[in-house]
Amino acid sequence: MHITLIKPSFSGNQQELYLFVNKIEPLAIATVAGLLPSTYDITFFDDRIEAIVYNNTTDLVGITVDTYSAKRAYAIAHEYHK
Repeated sequence: MHITLIKPSFSGNQQELYLFVNKIEPLAIATVAGLLPSTYDITFFDDRIEAIVYNNTTDLVGITVDTYSAKRAYAIAHEYHK
């Protein structure tokens, strides 16, 4: 099983000011990844610093969401839903 985990940015722009001022590690999604069986193939995208590759085959997508990144998370989910 292949699982894709994503930490969305505020708007999809990797050059946003908050990224450089307040780098907070996505510990919730790291915890989820650590709890998954080692037999699963896991890909992680940090949308704050890298582009998300939507055309990779995946069985499940997990997106961690903060209030300020919810709109971007919905856009990412929409891309995977297509």
